[in-house]
Amino acid sequence: MEFPDQRITNQPPSLEKLQTAFWLRRQKPFAISAVLLLTFTFSCAPNNPLVAAFKDVDTDGWYDENRNQHIKLFIDSIENNTGSSLNVRPAIAIGDRIVTRNNEIVDTTVPVASRTIGTWGMPERTDSFQADLRITQNDIFTSQSVRFSFSSVNSTFTVSHNNYVVHFRTVRTLFADRSPNDAAGDADEDGLTDIEEAKINSPSRSVGNPLEKDLLLVVGFTHPAWDITRKSQDLLTTVFFNKKRINLNIYTVANPGLNITPGQIRINGAVPNRNHKIAFAEAELMRPQLLPEELSELFHVLILAEELNDGVWGRADIARPANDLICRSHLPALGADFLEYQAKDIMHELGHNLGLCHPTESVASCPTGAIPLAERNAGLSTMGTPAEAAGPVEVMTEALSRPLDYTPGQWQNLDLRRLRPE
Repeated sequence: MEFPDQRITNQPPSLEKLQTAFWLRRQKPFAISAVLLLTFTFSCAPNNPLVAAFKDVDTDGWYDENRNQHIKLFIDSIENNTGSSLNVRPAIAIGDRIVTRNNEIVDTTVPVASRTIGTWGMPERTDSFQADLRITQNDIFTSQSVRFSFSSVNSTFTVSHNNYVVHFRTVRTLFADRSPNDAAGDADEDGLTDIEEAKINSPSRSVGNPLEKDLLLVVGFTHPAWDITRKSQDLLTTVFFNKKRINLNIYTVANPGLNITPGQIRINGAVPNRNHKIAFAEAELMRPQLLPEELSELFHVLILAEELNDGVWGRADIARPANDLICRSHLPALGADFLEYQAKDIMHELGHNLGLCHPTESVASCPTGAIPLAERNAGLSTMGTPAEAAGPVEVMTEALSRPLDYTPGQWQNLDLRRLRPE
């Protein structure tokens, strides 16, 4: 690393310098310490460029100057472990996100993961990160993963798994704090301040980046049978990234992190019965069970149950702070993943948290505004609801056939900042 005023020379050291070095080696430790102290004092002068490079005036965890590191991970190519070309392209997932499905071509220009380093990592220091790879020609949702490591340097490397070799590439760039005098800055408008982004940063997740939108969801359940499924996690994470480059991070009992405790909830101090019908008022009290106080305002809290006490499929906060939602986990006799029911139900209620309305109600009075008239069709969005169906026969058909997607206007209207008070 070079700083201003550094000079490289091929001239041999002068006799005076050699004599000084020899003298230092012969002196007692306290003399050496005194010299080092004087050097340190001089180097820490406020106008010294070395000091400026390490400044974090607002102490938000990000260097003021161009010293924070952003590492992007790309896939360059895939081959069989024999080195031969692929006859059938496999499905690939990194972490919770599906990168490609079977027979799709990998987009080598889109990162499959990213990591960020602020003031907790010295500039130019090499740090190590982890990610999980799944690759298969079969069901990506049930495929076993392998954990691999990569570093904060520009590099290429390979990972072998499940009879495939994946060629990866890392690209590191540096960036400056966009709000160097404001720890509460939120340049990416995701509802998380700069200091909070640093707090949630993780070596194993694409999260805590002040340059990318982060959406945090912690999952609780009334009984383990109603927990979120692997398929729902993958589908939700993938659609939010593909549509809006939002890093949705879902924290579950199987993958908690950040000292949070997702999973089994208690009501009035006791584990509820398997068939407990959850009330929204009960769910609103679950936040302290799942999250430490310092992270409470940063997360959406999802509680899954067999049924809701009012018979509907889900409920969610609409007024700010909009950060609680409950869902009926499974369809009776059909399970959670039939026609992607669970993922669609969660995405519907999360959409309400983020300011979206049912398509036919998406007018100017909707919290985040209207959508185009042509998009106000219940069948075009997961925000559609059975109440908007044409008749009793159409209710189930439309509800289950709606896409795991929002309309273009709804994606445009999403407001991640609604999880916080006004």
